[in-house]
Amino acid sequence: MPDTGKNKPKTLGDILIHEESPMFCRAKGTLKNGVAKAVTLALGMPVIADSTNFELAVSTEEGSVIGILLDGAGDVIALSATSTKLYSFLVRGPAVINYDAIPQVDQADVAWDTDAEVKAALLALHILSVTEPAVISYQTN
Repeated sequence: MPDTGKNKPKTLGDILIHEESPMFCRAKGTLKNGVAKAVTLALGMPVIADSTNFELAVSTEEGSVIGILLDGAGDVIALSATSTKLYSFLVRGPAVINYDAIPQVDQADVAWDTDAEVKAALLALHILSVTEPAVISYQTN
């Protein structure tokens, strides 16, 4: 079941299933909060390009997503501020993520307009989004 924004992923393993090489797939940069309220970061938050680095995406920018946040969960960025801390972002594949762990609301708690656009933007970066299985089965002898 997709994350409604209330149960955001706690660890990197909740969201990142596979990446070929962290040196190739990740980027470091500062993060800008473009909304008029303080934001508590959660792993997997989609980001867009800012003039200098990265900015948290809002619900009208799904097609412009250039990656997802991989660290800094729990950090707070003040309203309309840019972090001084460097964060890690998954910006290219080959990689596989658990799409159900991506927050389904933006930092203003507004649902994404088109969920498929976020997936398509990530796929264009060679980041495959898979859903978590509803049932886990075990093979027995």
